[in-house]
Amino acid sequence: MSFKRSREDLTTSDPEEEPVQSLDELFSRMKTMFEKTNARNENCKSDLQSEFAVLREDMQQFKTECSNNVNKLSADLSKTRDNVSLNYERILVCGKLNDLLLCPISLQKTSLTTSGASRLLWATVIKTVL
Repeated sequence: MSFKRSREDLTTSDPEEEPVQSLDELFSRMKTMFEKTNARNENCKSDLQSEFAVLREDMQQFKTECSNNVNKLSADLSKTRDNVSLNYERILVCGKLNDLLLCPISLQKTSLTTSGASRLLWATVIKTVL
């Protein structure tokens, strides 16, 4: 498919044509040239329209694909944010548990044995933290 006119179209004349003898003959040849040019223009126009139709379809398909990818990435990002938030909360809980393990807790003497009081206290602390 060639959209440019060749140099030969511009510089050469039909060898069968004789020199113009009258204005009517000149107008007739000009009319023929315009008809040929219009036919070429119509061919180029139809070729371009079909090319543009293909390009439009390709662009629409690419747009749809990009839209789907953006939606998927957005969902993945939301899921990742939720996971980060959940892990952050878990880290805070672990930090509180570590603080409790590292800090000495003074127990008041009660009628419970030390090991029994200790177990009761840790069960209460863990339930409170979690």
